[in-house]
Amino acid sequence: MLHVTTRPVTTRALPPGSPAGAADARAVGSRAARSRAAWHLAAEIVQEVAGVEVAPTPVRRCRTCGAAGHGKPELPAALAAGLHVSVSTAPGLVAAAVCDTGPVGVDVESVAAVAAAPVADVLLHPREPSPADPRALARTWVRKEALLKATGHGLVVAPSALVLSAPDEPPALLLAPPHLGPLDDVRLLDVAGLAGGHVAAVATLAR
Repeated sequence: MLHVTTRPVTTRALPPGSPAGAADARAVGSRAARSRAAWHLAAEIVQEVAGVEVAPTPVRRCRTCGAAGHGKPELPAALAAGLHVSVSTAPGLVAAAVCDTGPVGVDVESVAAVAAAPVADVLLHPREPSPADPRALARTWVRKEALLKATGHGLVVAPSALVLSAPDEPPALLLAPPHLGPLDDVRLLDVAGLAGGHVAAVATLAR
């Protein structure tokens, strides 16, 4: 089972405890408010698909050093029920993914934000041509970050270490560094139907 949901972030979508009144506009635009909204959305999905009530408070544990406080965030109660969770945020939109077959990663980005940032050097492998279309560049970014979220490495690993299929082709992993471990079971999917200048992708591992 893989369940992916996106939700526009408006003042009505802010979770309980968010600033109210005149601060709403600032809250909608803040990364912290979007993160809270994303984890509330993830908790709602877990409740909907599995009937498991979970607190929307993630914990982190590093896959490299084993320490808490950093690393891939998860919802402990969801993990205990065999459900892996990932969230992502961009200005105006949040995304959450829940999977019961193994680790999952989701990423959503604003096409305009990616186009305005100098990401090509850190994003693209020498084997990958730089796309002229900003949406294609953003699509490559979300595919790679979703995969690195699923493995638990995140952006500790440079996205340029990965080689993916072209952004106008079905997403597929073509090359990855050996220290990421076996990735024969990786599944990459584009999230369709997004409006408002966003792109998103999700990756799952069958482990």
